[in-house]
Amino acid sequence: MSEHLPITGSVGDSDIAWVADLLGLGGLDEPRRSFLKRLDTLDVAACPGSGKTTLVVAKLAILARKWSSLTRGVCILSHTNVAREEIQRRLADAAAGHDLLNYPHYVDTIHGFVNRFLASPWLASNGYKVIAVDNEITTSVRKKNLGRNYFKVNAYLDRKHHSFDLLRIGSSDLANPLVGTRFPAGPSAPTYQLMADAMRLTAEQGYFCHDEMFTFAKALLRDHPEISAILSRRFPFVLIDEMQDTSLQQHRLLGSIFGGDPRRTTVQRVGDSNQAIFENDGESGPGIFPGRQSTTLTLPNSFRFDSSIAALASNLALAPVEPSGLQGVERAPVSQSGPQHTIFVFPKDKANLVLPAYAAHVINCLDEETLASGAVTAVGHIHMEKEEVGPGHNQYPATVSHYWNDYRVTASRRAAPPAHLAQCIHKARMMRLGDMPVHEAVNTVAAGFIRFLNHAGASPAIAAGSRPHRSLERVLESQPDARQLYRSILANFVVGDKALDEQAWKSLLPDLLSLGQMIAGGALTAEVSAYAEWREPFAGPVDSSARQPRLNIYHFEDQGRAVDVHLNSIHAVKGQTHVATLVLETFNYGHVLKALMPWIKGDRSGGGTNTGVRDSKRLRLAYVAMTRPSHLLCLALPDSSLGEGLERLITESKLSSRGWKVVELE
Repeated sequence: MSEHLPITGSVGDSDIAWVADLLGLGGLDEPRRSFLKRLDTLDVAACPGSGKTTLVVAKLAILARKWSSLTRGVCILSHTNVAREEIQRRLADAAAGHDLLNYPHYVDTIHGFVNRFLASPWLASNGYKVIAVDNEITTSVRKKNLGRNYFKVNAYLDRKHHSFDLLRIGSSDLANPLVGTRFPAGPSAPTYQLMADAMRLTAEQGYFCHDEMFTFAKALLRDHPEISAILSRRFPFVLIDEMQDTSLQQHRLLGSIFGGDPRRTTVQRVGDSNQAIFENDGESGPGIFPGRQSTTLTLPNSFRFDSSIAALASNLALAPVEPSGLQGVERAPVSQSGPQHTIFVFPKDKANLVLPAYAAHVINCLDEETLASGAVTAVGHIHMEKEEVGPGHNQYPATVSHYWNDYRVTASRRAAPPAHLAQCIHKARMMRLGDMPVHEAVNTVAAGFIRFLNHAGASPAIAAGSRPHRSLERVLESQPDARQLYRSILANFVVGDKALDEQAWKSLLPDLLSLGQMIAGGALTAEVSAYAEWREPFAGPVDSSARQPRLNIYHFEDQGRAVDVHLNSIHAVKGQTHVATLVLETFNYGHVLKALMPWIKGDRSGGGTNTGVRDSKRLRLAYVAMTRPSHLLCLALPDSSLGEGLERLITESKLSSRGWKVVELE
């Protein structure tokens, strides 16, 4: 039913033929054609490699071509900035889709939508400005507002096992910001009053955390229930991408706006519940996506890999992939000499044997043309360093870094930012010398510089946003000396070839500290000084010599051929396609792959009432990792995971029957 949509006619075969020609789409099967045609409320369960983003852009291009209203638009929401930017880029490349980037249409994250249409209007109507919506900046301003009392409040929270950085406004009553929170002291306690005063002042100054904006959004809907009808009329067609990562709070808020009447608003949600691996305030879970009461269209066949990978990954899908499991599009096999999807079994304390064996196997299986078409990766559930765990420890191997000593979590693309400014520059240098775009390296330095200025007390605080370099350049227009210092760092150590060593840093430090003191209006705190301390590079000197260290890339050569293995966490590679993927055993309340052996060897399939929360999370992560490769899938397991004696023989037989090749490393 689409009478409420301002479009010219229905979507027919001629529209699909037009968009297929526009975007270079191959033959579209019936489920994909159905998705392009449907204009009613719908959930779309799209398996890994199903071409979901391309289909979404195709659908939006058709809508843009047929849209007739100048005041009512399509609302396109995503969970992350990465997904939003990908949709915007693809729409900009399609002539018709470009129209959706402008009024009356709207493309943003769910947070961006909530901030613009709900939270910010409520705050403005109640006399509050919004300078920045940023967790780090807001926490820093609250610390500054506490002054010396911060140490007293923080020490108290530590004793009570609470985190200062996780404190949030509990209600829309900003005169009493701790109401509704779990602050471990009562309203009459001095620490409560100090913290409440600091949060109240920070709100008056215009600084808020991301999730606090949902509190103000709900306040607007409470005070003005007519807003839902207004927004539904403004956006009669809503498309939500990556729905599986949407939190319960986000789901309920969007439902309260757009979920009231499908005759008034079409809501189409696209995602894969089996890939819901990001933490939120209560996972999306069964009944949220796909919804129990909604119509669901399934895209079960993947263009990324063939049936051999599909068969190995399918029974790790927590929710069954309807109608008959995960399907892979057939292609010529990697090798005619038998199964090449391999489980590398290594002596428990010799994780260092895995990467050379995997790299050699990749070279043996894949030709140069295939290797040049995509990345070769090794990924794990956990990649944070664990210095207390080493060979002989019962948790070993616990993390990606146990397989390669030169792996550095702070150099990872999506890791938490480095703890020191010098390391931001080291990371940017490695990014520039590696395979990553220069603008990402520049933004890494800009984000570090912004963090330094905010720690020093920049007022107003600087919001990095998704483009830190632009944000910083805008702020520094009025401070030419600071801008010159920042630009010289970029010119010399990121874009240029000058090596950043301790001596070079000591030359920079006086100007940096002087800038910090100017911003702070006096002596720098220990936190600011520590952030500006020299720190060694991630993996030896970062210069432009022949074999410079690169961003978590293990380089391997054998008999005149070479391969680079990119190491990272599973979370960081979600959405990517690799030519070969190695899933590494790591430890999180137990060894992850060992806990999943019943699924890997085929004794169990999917979830069920007896699948606990931890195994459910492990299954989702393993499913995401095992559905990245187009050609070659491998696992790395300590030998203890296969059992001993007869149990081991039975396990190896089951693995072989499922299509795994078992290789023991010594």
